Amino acid sequence: MNPLTSLLSRLSQGKARQDYDSILPTFPEGQSIPKHIWRIFITQGTKKVPLPEIAIQTEQMLRELNPEYEITVVDNKFIEPFIRENYGDIVWNYYLRIDPSYGAVRADFLRYLILYKEGGIYTDLKVSASKPFRETIKESDRLLLSHWDNLPGEEHEGWGHLEGLEAIPRGEYIMSFITAAPGHPFFRELILEVMRNIDTYNPYIHNTGFSGTLWLTGPVPYTLVAMRMQKDGRLTEESGCWREVSFAHDLGMIYTQVFLKGLSNYRKNAAPIIPVSNPIVSSLNHMYFNLLSWYRRRILKQA
Repeated sequence: MNPLTSLLSRLSQGKARQDYDSILPTFPEGQSIPKHIWRIFITQGTKKVPLPEIAIQTEQMLRELNPEYEITVVDNKFIEPFIRENYGDIVWNYYLRIDPSYGAVRADFLRYLILYKEGGIYTDLKVSASKPFRETIKESDRLLLSHWDNLPGEEHEGWGHLEGLEAIPRGEYIMSFITAAPGHPFFRELILEVMRNIDTYNPYIHNTGFSGTLWLTGPVPYTLVAMRMQKDGRLTEESGCWREVSFAHDLGMIYTQVFLKGLSNYRKNAAPIIPVSNPIVSSLNHMYFNLLSWYRRRILKQA
């Protein structure tokens, strides 16, 4: 770092608190996965944005295969009452600290909060299925985790190998489809990890845009928490606490690669994900990362 960015990095560095466990409610552990499908469609600003066509299509497929399941599409109006009533103002303020231009980051945090309290099945708007859940989810299941089918010759060959997960041969656990019983300790640990990440986020260390999103709330903490809990014995398949499955083969889930219009594009976002409270430092950070993004795009065009 040069002297300016070194100074801005020090001024942007957050600090972890000591009382995370006490500010997060504990919910009773369920012994099965509720028949409730959750999907999230949150938008920036007050302008009404229609549900993307792919989301309508995948929802219809899920309804036809799983008529016994309730489906909730979470929108902007759902969020504040749900978080404040179930988690309180402190957790709500953690959600608000995420820059609203990062809808994907807010959606990551929100899905964890929903599943910890309510349980059920979360699917991205781009995810559908070829099999009904009654054929793939057992009554005794409490948490399903899946890597991508990313071995040579498989459907998602090479997917999921991210910076920060180099030591994990199969890479990330998938977040676009999550299945859990309410009150599962994995989600409590994951939410605590995300709150620590929010407090200690530094854009000069953890980046902005795509890579910053992966580190802050995305598949990096999701996978690392799961691996840590497996290693220390809190997640064991023998206890029935969780089960590893194949996204495509066991569950019949289908992931469609398509850009959803109406949603913020976090991949191209240059702004820090967690703005600092000091307005001068915040403005300087925005200016620096926007200039850096512009410079990188210019270099790429010239290459």
